[in-house]
Amino acid sequence: MSVVTPLIVPSASLLVIGEVPNADEDRSGIVFSGKTGEILDKMLASVNLSRAEISLAPALPWRPPGGRHLNPAEIVPARAELQALIDQIRPRQIVTMGSTPLQLVQAESTPLTSVRGKWMDVDILGRTYALLPMRHPLQILTSSRARQDFWRDLLTLVDSRK
Repeated sequence: MSVVTPLIVPSASLLVIGEVPNADEDRSGIVFSGKTGEILDKMLASVNLSRAEISLAPALPWRPPGGRHLNPAEIVPARAELQALIDQIRPRQIVTMGSTPLQLVQAESTPLTSVRGKWMDVDILGRTYALLPMRHPLQILTSSRARQDFWRDLLTLVDSRK
């Protein structure tokens, strides 16, 4: 098990937060690596964005054994750690990709399906950030609906950056 470190671009106004590290990320220590990274890079390029202009972070820097979901005892410290990272980076906009980062960024538990693709304000350690919840990039492999959702959400993101 390795530590997956965030990629912080000092001048970036956008922070993209992924799920808990998958096996590729765990092996490499690089956020959004392997198939997930390939998909993300292609999707970003399709809207003229790249890793060089955004900050990237995993929902947490370690992979739970077997890739399992976080247990309730792990959620509170994981939320505190992620929120401290956000407070350090202080992006203008945050995109969460998947349900775990959404759960850790928000104070209340909201299903991704009910808020996906809609900008909202979220308070983190006394600061308000614009948050756009999205599907995880690997989900586009599961269905045409997931691909359509991801594409619409990317366009929502790009429209807000104009």
